[in-house]
Amino acid sequence: KRRKPRKPSTKDKGINNILCRLKNSNDVVVNTDKTNHVRLILLKMYKTYVLEHLAKNAWPMRKGEIQEVFREAESLADEMHLFLSANKRDFMNEGLESKSLPTPQILIKDHKPMKNGKYSTRLDIFVVCFTLALSKLGYTSLQTILDTNKINYSKTTIIQASDLKDSVSLLRITQDSTTSVLVDMKDM
Repeated sequence: KRRKPRKPSTKDKGINNILCRLKNSNDVVVNTDKTNHVRLILLKMYKTYVLEHLAKNAWPMRKGEIQEVFREAESLADEMHLFLSANKRDFMNEGLESKSLPTPQILIKDHKPMKNGKYSTRLDIFVVCFTLALSKLGYTSLQTILDTNKINYSKTTIIQASDLKDSVSLLRITQDSTTSVLVDMKDM
């Protein structure tokens, strides 16, 4: 016995409508910032938004500079190999060897009013794999430092976070003996 075809949902109809409009237009689909919607804008406007943000927030890097950053990352990875399991080393090396750069994209701030017929926008770079690798390596590095110095972090909770701080302060970590990285994710 044949089943009746499912009636398309409102969302399915909306997606189909957008796809039909895109097929015969110069529009592009752009995600929104806060409202979890999409908007159609002209490709020309999308390019304008991207170029405005890049002019304001980006700077060019020469190939040699990028290669130097990669060499430094490889050097740090070599130093870390002593402290990492084979799986963690493979994970780190895979991230380095991919040499992939995340693609920037525009998000429309549709929760804000349009000005002069233009949306407020922000340039966003989705770096899920990159940040995943960083957080995992950061956690592993911290765990290794604490293990090496026999600091029991597994019994420390938010209530006893001061105990962890006191134990770490006894290590006499100085600026000259450590590397710290500050990433300003607000303007990226």
